[in-house]
Amino acid sequence: MDDEDDPLLEYGADDGALPGLTLEQTIPIRDIVLRWMAPHQYMVWRSLEDYTNILCGLPLEETSVQLRVLEGESCYTLITTLLLHLYEVVLGITQILEAIDTLLARSPRKAFHLDKGYLILKQLAWGIDKNFIHISFYTLQSQCKGAINHVRQSLNALRTTFNHYSDTYSTKSYNSTFSDIRSEY
Repeated sequence: MDDEDDPLLEYGADDGALPGLTLEQTIPIRDIVLRWMAPHQYMVWRSLEDYTNILCGLPLEETSVQLRVLEGESCYTLITTLLLHLYEVVLGITQILEAIDTLLARSPRKAFHLDKGYLILKQLAWGIDKNFIHISFYTLQSQCKGAINHVRQSLNALRTTFNHYSDTYSTKSYNSTFSDIRSEY
């Protein structure tokens, strides 16, 4: 990877390694940043953060919820394309959050969980009624907003760790989104 293309340049990387780390030790951090910032392999999104923001602002249309009958049982579910996009976003963010928690040696009790056990996604795939689907969808959107903020804070902490204080954001810049999150409740 060219130095110009290295996503860790803003973190202080030199010749591919972060200050105080070997190339091998830098790999997990680069992987996290690439997963967060890189486009989707089939160009569905420009970055996971951008696409998550789009999904968080998406209203749930009535046509997006369907009644399905499977093996004699009926359920409500999201249309397949929307459900698959949500699965992919939640899985991607969950992997990033888990990698950050492992890297920063956070205890599982203090870890941020976007959708623990993928329960909300399961509810979106098999709901008892339309209202249940709507509530689950908006709950997942709210959780995604919190996850975006959590990933940003963690990446900022990594920037700070590698001595780039001038590029870090203040606590106030994160708190500015709290009112946005509170308005969801």
